Amino acid sequence: MEWSVGVVGGGTMGSGIAQWLARAGCDVILHSRKPDTRAAFLKSAERYVKRRARAQKIDSDGVRARLERIRATDCYADFDTCNFVIEAVEEDLATKEKVIHDLEEIIPRDATLASTTSSLTIDTIARFTRTPERVVGTHFFNPVAAIRIVEVAHTPLTSAVHRERASRFVDEIGKLPLHVRDRAFFVVNRILSGPLLESIRAYTEHAASPAEIDAACVKWGMMMGPCAMLDMIGLDAIATGLESLSPTMEDGFRCREFLDRAVAEGRCGRKSGSGIYAYALGTAQLDPRLDEIRAELESALGEPEHTAFCAERIVALMVNEALICLHEGAATAREIDLGMTETICSERGPLQYYRKRGRKAYLEDIDRLCAELGERFELPAPVRCFLDSERAHNLLAES
Repeated sequence: MEWSVGVVGGGTMGSGIAQWLARAGCDVILHSRKPDTRAAFLKSAERYVKRRARAQKIDSDGVRARLERIRATDCYADFDTCNFVIEAVEEDLATKEKVIHDLEEIIPRDATLASTTSSLTIDTIARFTRTPERVVGTHFFNPVAAIRIVEVAHTPLTSAVHRERASRFVDEIGKLPLHVRDRAFFVVNRILSGPLLESIRAYTEHAASPAEIDAACVKWGMMMGPCAMLDMIGLDAIATGLESLSPTMEDGFRCREFLDRAVAEGRCGRKSGSGIYAYALGTAQLDPRLDEIRAELESALGEPEHTAFCAERIVALMVNEALICLHEGAATAREIDLGMTETICSERGPLQYYRKRGRKAYLEDIDRLCAELGERFELPAPVRCFLDSERAHNLLAES
């Protein structure tokens, strides 16, 4: 199928998706109200096309023809011939609702309407459309060019045609589709949320510095530690996402207060030049201001009990949530592990780690963490029972 794709959203995600689609050879239109964003997208796409043309010895007519298929606009009317449209605006339901209502007035009746939301469900978005049968989720990850997977989700109202089209689209643009159950955070971000928040908790409890936390996790097998990952995702995005987390996941954390103070100062991560780390020199550097924010938080809320750090604090929450996802049928064992190895760049997924560790030893690890640090490390009783079942054995064999 020839893909003519409209992308709405000139932020990091929208621009990243549009750039990838341009490289994949799609007809693509990026919608942004910011002239600078549109100009930057077109300039970057032109550089890529010309570089590829030199390597493949494509003549000037071929270059011109390719560039004519890459456009930027501030008008939805230009989407009137698109067969696949991706909404990638900010994680705000009212904003998404307005964008999708506007798109429905323009795009062809048989076009697929996809959202790259992470903290909202596709069902929530589909319910305020007039055509819920064509609404799907295609959750890309930042940086789009570096992470191969895209989570694909649908609702009970999504038609088979659009479900299949979304999966084929992701595959044909050179990404790996992960078919996941529709719920807030889908699978990958859901599994990552606990570990990311635990890294903040460990820091606020004086257990370790961000660099020490990241180093321990890299030694365990991650390519990138959780503090560096927080900065890559964006502290503002994490703070917004807390609204959709289970209350038990946030219980006892000072994460909200810490994130709110950091974001209020403009510390949103790599994109703003500082977050958990500072990036003035282009690489992650420890920033004394972070300790000052922690001290201000302690002045307002009192100093927490100091704890010790070990990589298992991060790993256990990741494995626990992966096991819960498997128990719920949120995705297959293979897709859960693939999603995690592709995002944290680990040689092993959380379910593979669990299988190697063994049920008895892993549950002993969990019990020890619960005794030392609190009940947030406990696995729900139904999941413990599930792990002792033949069904769990069969499902885990796929990982």
